[in-house]
Amino acid sequence: MFKKTMMAAFVSLALQANAADTAVEVGMSTLGAGITGSYRLMDSMVLRGQYNYFTFGTDFEEDEIEYDADLELSSFGVMADWYMFDNSGFRLTAGAYYNGNALEGEGKPKNGNNFEIGGTPYALDRLDADVEFNSFAPYLGMGWTSGSAGTAGFIFSADLGVLYQGSGDVSLKASGAATGLPGFNEDLKEEEQKLEDELSGYKVYPVASISMGYRF
Repeated sequence: MFKKTMMAAFVSLALQANAADTAVEVGMSTLGAGITGSYRLMDSMVLRGQYNYFTFGTDFEEDEIEYDADLELSSFGVMADWYMFDNSGFRLTAGAYYNGNALEGEGKPKNGNNFEIGGTPYALDRLDADVEFNSFAPYLGMGWTSGSAGTAGFIFSADLGVLYQGSGDVSLKASGAATGLPGFNEDLKEEEQKLEDELSGYKVYPVASISMGYRF
């Protein structure tokens, strides 16, 4: 009886040691192109690390100023997945990202040669906008991964969630003789506040992703 019990325990440990606990995936999401590595801590819990990166051009307008901007998506996240039901693939996810998402843009006056800054027209040589968000961003979501836990093979994953990145911090930089005029700095601060108010709707950033990879 003792020998059978020891043999059963040994077989159980061997199976656990040979189980497919590690996976690597690549995919696309609203955070950019990403690569994910995961490790199964137990049947119902998986730890994931993920890096995302992407850049693209975009335009936006505020107070008769058009900004030709570049958006850089850069983030690294650590997340824990809780698989709610055995072998269903459905999971809840909680974690946090280092959020390096940022926006840089050059402003152009929409009408004429003067920039409308804080409600006052100014003749400027250049106006640049930099937008940054909170570097620490908590994440909550849910998702699904194909295949049974501990089984090697190709896998497919899909995720939906939200990233809380806070309000955008706007910095405007201007150059030209008009920057020395009385009241200019106050008007520039007012313009920064208007842009921050415009971006207030992006405190919570929606995350949707699909990926595929291999569990081994």
